[in-house]
Amino acid sequence: MNCQEFDELSGAYALGALPPEERQLAEEHLADCPACRKLAQELQAVTHLLPLSVRPVEHSPLQKEVLFARIRASEAAHHILPSSDSASSRPRSTNFLATWSARTLASFAALLLISLGVMAAWNISLQHQITTPSSITFTVYALSGSEERSEICGELITMPQQDETMLVMHRLPHLQGTNLYQGWFLRDNKPSSIGVLSIRQDVATLRIKGDIRGYDAVAISLEPGPQASPHTPQGRVIALGLLKRGCAFRSSILYMSALIDIAAHRERERMMRGGLHAIL
Repeated sequence: MNCQEFDELSGAYALGALPPEERQLAEEHLADCPACRKLAQELQAVTHLLPLSVRPVEHSPLQKEVLFARIRASEAAHHILPSSDSASSRPRSTNFLATWSARTLASFAALLLISLGVMAAWNISLQHQITTPSSITFTVYALSGSEERSEICGELITMPQQDETMLVMHRLPHLQGTNLYQGWFLRDNKPSSIGVLSIRQDVATLRIKGDIRGYDAVAISLEPGPQASPHTPQGRVIALGLLKRGCAFRSSILYMSALIDIAAHRERERMMRGGLHAIL
């Protein structure tokens, strides 16, 4: 993979939408290309803000009751045995169709509830965008791995308008046993714990509330666990980032959402080119 090919797939890469084979090729290219690696980190820093643009939605009691009522009704219909006359006169496949229909009803009810939840989340998101500024000002600070773990990289993303900070780490080694990754803020070489990182799909994150001004650096340590170390790191510090200088951005929420459309468009173009090559 070269730089032009990665640029075409960069949106899909940042969103984690590449097939495993292409993602592996992209990772191999990023390992040898600082320019594309910087582009990928900038895109990932923006995409990590997407979840913050939608507030969590709790399903209403009415929606839950409708779902459970339909599931109970479908289970009752499934357990009703046919009469002897109907059982002898109907083909055996009818029982299979009845079972399939009951399961389909339950699945449909679940899908209906999910759809209602998505619509509610979308509605709340639109209301949130109308009542809040259309853009988010944020600053990104880079974190780098230690000499032994030079492949590790990460970003500390501060959003003063939301009074919130997001720590995002990539390429951390897989944890063993009770080990955990813990974040620290440093001020005058004195550490303060900011919590344990959550890991999902090889990306570690930590959401931090409050103002972080006044701190000199942020560090990640590999702790023995199973509980966080209360005062100072008990394990090795494997990543560090200075908070003296960061890259400031002013990014529209609509632009962040548009990354999905850009990635999809590039993927469609790539597939069309592949289809033309196959025909020719």
